[in-house]
Amino acid sequence: MESLFEYERGFVSDNWFIISDTHFGHSNIIKYCNRPYKDVHEMNNALIINWNSVVSDNDIVIHCGDIGFGKDQFMEMVNQLNGYKIVIKGNHDRPKQIAKMLDIGAINEYYSDDFVLLDKTGDVIISHRPVNPKLFPNELTINLHGHIHNHELEEFTDFKGNYRNVSCEVINYTPSRLDNYVRIIK
Repeated sequence: MESLFEYERGFVSDNWFIISDTHFGHSNIIKYCNRPYKDVHEMNNALIINWNSVVSDNDIVIHCGDIGFGKDQFMEMVNQLNGYKIVIKGNHDRPKQIAKMLDIGAINEYYSDDFVLLDKTGDVIISHRPVNPKLFPNELTINLHGHIHNHELEEFTDFKGNYRNVSCEVINYTPSRLDNYVRIIK
């Protein structure tokens, strides 16, 4: 299991954000998740405006996967997003598209592991899909995840308190400050 962030990287809680499942360019996601947009262009524009309204160029955003969908056109939208962008593998993220986004600087880091630790304490796991609690380093571990969009977590019902869904549908289509979910020691 890889540790995603080290404190020596200048970890400052108020400039770290998290979001998942933006699905730039995916028109069917509007119907599937009942998103409040008339079409994919309106959705893409709203996601960019919302993101850039809270994230500056000096901020860091963890994206828990499914950043875009379809052909490569969505990469230009991702390139318009402020901040240093770290992407965790989602089930719709394609390796060639991720490599291209890294090459053009649309994203800055990519983690292909199923999940990563926020730091070496194991108190926070970041993933695309909810992680089986049997893999938690300790019983107090919190899993920040996406994948389920605006649906209820149907697995791991005995551990629901350990999960925080950061899919864009449940955080108002806007990156949310990481310290809303975890207490970060500076």
